[in-house]
Amino acid sequence: MSATDHNDGTFSLKSNIKKGMFRTVGQLYKEQLTKLMSTLKNTNPNFVRCILPNQQKKAGVINSPIVLDQLKCNGVLEGIRICRNGFPNRILFQEFRQRYEILCPNVIPKGFMDGKAAAQKMIKELELDENLYRIGLTKIFFRSGVLGHLEEERDLKLTDIITQLQALCRGVLARRSYQRRIQQLNAIRVIQRNGRALMKIRNWKWWRLFTKIKPLLQVTRQDEELAQKQEEIRRLKSEVESRTLQVQETEQQLQQVQEERVNLNERLTHLNEVLVETDEVKKYIL
Repeated sequence: MSATDHNDGTFSLKSNIKKGMFRTVGQLYKEQLTKLMSTLKNTNPNFVRCILPNQQKKAGVINSPIVLDQLKCNGVLEGIRICRNGFPNRILFQEFRQRYEILCPNVIPKGFMDGKAAAQKMIKELELDENLYRIGLTKIFFRSGVLGHLEEERDLKLTDIITQLQALCRGVLARRSYQRRIQQLNAIRVIQRNGRALMKIRNWKWWRLFTKIKPLLQVTRQDEELAQKQEEIRRLKSEVESRTLQVQETEQQLQQVQEERVNLNERLTHLNEVLVETDEVKKYIL
């Protein structure tokens, strides 16, 4: 058994050596890199940078030189400087137009327009410095802080629009409530007046007088309605007469145009005959 174990151990050692003999440093690095990429793809990594505020480990105490030294060593300040020198913020043309068109509403015409041309018109209207942006093929690039400024202006514009809308809505509601109150007051006055009239008409004499006056009131109403209808008929007649005059004028103009057309056709035929005769004369001369 000991011999067999010894032989097995030597065989496993030899197999391990054979497996590792042909593995180069590049292969090992490649395997490690593939493992690392597989783990990164399967997880959601978050970058955390720890900074010591002080050496005493006390809460609420910040030593500015120590913090600045750590930021310099970690490369944070250098990264911020690079971002400021470059164009870290980028946005698509269509998204830029949809989000910031409220800042210049009357610049872009209605209908279809290319996103790049629309973005150029918007930037020209916003009066941005040429060093603050660059226009690419599908996106527009901004330096750090430009989009923040645009967002602040957009928020101010939205607040103005919302306040105006609220003012209009409140005005409409106030006017409606005012009209409703006026109608209520008029209704109360009418009810009071009718109540008083009914109290007077309770007497028989007053009631008989009311029954005699009622048909007269109906007749006067009918007369007023007839007068209104006659006025409408007169107005319609005047409109019809004006339309007929317009039609007659247009017919006269058409007749004049037709006569001119006939004259022009006669002249053209005469000119064609003259041209034919001249051509024949030229042929005989030649």
